[in-house]
Parts: sequence; structure tokens; C-alpha cells
Amino acid sequence: DLLRRAGRDVTILEARDRVGGRVWSVPSAAGATVDLGGQWFGPRQQRVRALVERLRLVAVETHQSGAMLYDVAGSVQRQAFAILPLPPFALLDLLQLQHRLGRLARDLPLRARWAEAAPALDAQSVHDWIEQHAWSAAGRAMLRSSLSESLCLEPEQVSLLDLVEQLRQCGGADGLATAERWFLPGGAQQLADGLARGLAGHIAFGQTVTRIAQDGSGVTVSTVYQVWRAQHVIVAVPPPLAPLIRYSPGLPVGQARLLERAQMGRIVKSVSVYPEAFWRTTGLSGGLISDQGAVAATLDASPPGGRPGVLVALTGGRRARRLAELSPATRRAVVQDRLRALFGPQAAKPVAYHDYAWADDPWAQGGYAARFPPNTLSQVGAGLGASFGRLHWAGSETADAWRSYMEGALQSAERAAAEVLRSEHHEHTAYSQSCR
Repeated sequence: DLLRRAGRDVTILEARDRVGGRVWSVPSAAGATVDLGGQWFGPRQQRVRALVERLRLVAVETHQSGAMLYDVAGSVQRQAFAILPLPPFALLDLLQLQHRLGRLARDLPLRARWAEAAPALDAQSVHDWIEQHAWSAAGRAMLRSSLSESLCLEPEQVSLLDLVEQLRQCGGADGLATAERWFLPGGAQQLADGLARGLAGHIAFGQTVTRIAQDGSGVTVSTVYQVWRAQHVIVAVPPPLAPLIRYSPGLPVGQARLLERAQMGRIVKSVSVYPEAFWRTTGLSGGLISDQGAVAATLDASPPGGRPGVLVALTGGRRARRLAELSPATRRAVVQDRLRALFGPQAAKPVAYHDYAWADDPWAQGGYAARFPPNTLSQVGAGLGASFGRLHWAGSETADAWRSYMEGALQSAERAAAEVLRSEHHEHTAYSQSCR
């Protein structure tokens, strides 16, 4: 869209039969639209907010009034304040671990993510760091559980540098605390559809790119069915999918290694639709944090007034892998049984139910985003999002702000479009000078 508005001829090759990627909204019962992918945004996510305003969409505030449910260490409690019901020493331990992570994020150089300070952070996994700094078994277990859900991988699989950089990009705990402030009742896919309207006639669906070949005058992009010619190409796919494309010339060794080592997280998102948000009548917010079972967290995604009631359940990491292995019918039964145990018998009787295991999606292979194991980013992280000739990279993982969020996807698109325009300027300048 940015390039089109700059007067460039743009063609989008989309492997799916829809736009949006990991943003996906579907119609449901009772007039509801539910999001099976990215959904929420917060006050620090300026690009999403600006796009919502530009497209004249209606955003509503996530319902948070009432008590939270905490299912921690086998005990279910309801609290009107957002403090985990842990023993005092374990809670103190968790707070000091979070403070340490926040300090690491603040100290990470803004413009040198993988520079001098990075190797020490990148040499250890998140698991190793927790083991080194935790004071108590309960504090250690709680942080492991919460990070497994947010990273959608186990702490031993992810570099500490990857986590710290994510925290820095989002403004630390304060930024993350408000990241789920608003959502679009009509579905987040309205954002992608709104952008697509401005590119009507320039999107080719069902086009799986198999080869990208650069030469002195442009780029040839081959799909299963067709060959395309362009001056520049922007690749916006999850990093683990990028190596499936053949490149000529081949990618730089460091960049190729980086893409090959990327691992997509595992996430299952389940959405139950009810005639009304019945949990509100019992004083609950609809929010849940759980360190066990098939549901790790829930949020109330109902429209204003709570009719219909929409309860979103999220499960990441190891628990998501186990849940995704079940048949769709069994998975629904397990999730609904868990919700019934937490929210009461009404939770087992939705008028509609939807879920999606993103690891089963051939064009995503997981979510929320790709992560990197230890000793990767400090060695070859400079290749993340770096242009290679006429080839440029976009996608949430390449963002300099809010990586793994919709905001990050928009930021990466801005950066990639600016790179193309700068490259064109340099090419034009070089041609003009050669003609003198």
C-alpha cells in the first residue's frame, strides 16, 4: 500500500486464498465475528491505531472489570487485583526475576541489538537464566509457565537475548501490560481487507513462490503456475518458510543460517461464543491465568454490552503441542471441560465454538512468531531483515518494534517499502551519473 501510494506498480503474490496471514477472522453465531489469529492492540502501537482510524473502523476496549481467576499450583482463586496468589517468598522471587529481565531490556543498546553486550545474553537459554537467578521452586515454575505461554516455546528452546530484545521492543512490562487494551468486534482482518481494497486487481491468490532470481536489471519470481518480473521483491513469510524458496544467487551464509535456525512457536487459540457474557453476572472479568491444563489464559472479547459473550482461550508451548495432537472433537471437549471447571456449567454450552492450531497451518507453521535458539542472534542476527540486492524482507519477525504483534508487521512493511524507494533513488542516481 505504501509503495502504491508512492506511485509504484505493485503485485502481491499470496499463497493463501485470503489476505491477512496470521490475522484471520471468521463469522460465527449470534452475529459475532471471531479472531483466530492476531486480535489485540494497545496505546503504544501507533501504526495499528492510525490504520484503524484511517479505515474508520470501530475499536472497543477489552472488558476487564471484575475478578480474575488464577489457577496456580492446583488451587483456583478469584481476585479483584492482578497479583498472582503465590506464597509471599515465591511472589517476591517472581517479582525480582521480572525486575531483572526488565533491567536487561533497558540496558540493551537501542541500535546495536546483537553487538558487544549481546553475546553474553545469547549464550544462554531462558531456562538457564531462570535456573541461575530464581530463589524458589515456585517462583521458578511460575515464570517458566508464563514465558512458555508468551513465547509459545519452552524456555530451554529460546535464547535469553531473543526474550530481552522482545521486552525492549515493547517498552518492557509497562508496554506489555496495555498491549491488549482494544480489539475490533468486526475482526482484525478488517485491517488486512482494508489495505487489500486499495490494491484491488493487484493481488494474485494461490501463488506459492518457489524461486527468486536476481540479475543486473531486476528480479524474476517463479511460482508453481507463473513467472513474474519486477525491479524489487519483498518477501513477507514466517522465517522457517523462507528457506523453502530457491534463491539465485544464494542468500548470504549468515542469513541462510539464521532462517534455518528459526523456530515457530506453538499456539492453539480457542473461541467460545455464548448468548451473553454470563461470567460478568458472577463478578468475573473473563480473565484467567493457569499454569496447568488445556487452557493457559482467557480474555473476554465480547462486544459492548456482553451480547453475545465471546470468551477467548489461549494455550501455548508444550501444552499447545499436546492439545493440537487431539482430534478436533476431542480438543473441543477438553477445552470446554476445562472452561466448565473454571467458569461453571454454562461455559460448556456455547452456541458456537472455533479453534485453530497454528502449527498445522502450512503457511504459518506456528505462532505467535518465530524464535531463535542460543548462539544464533549474536552470531548471525544481523541478517534478520537485512536486504540482499533487490530482495527485501518484511514480516513481524523482522520488526524493530513490537516484534510478533500486528504493530510489528506494519513497522516492518514501512521499513521494507522505504528500502525499495531508497534503492530506486540510488539506482537512478547511478544511472544519471553514468550518462554524463
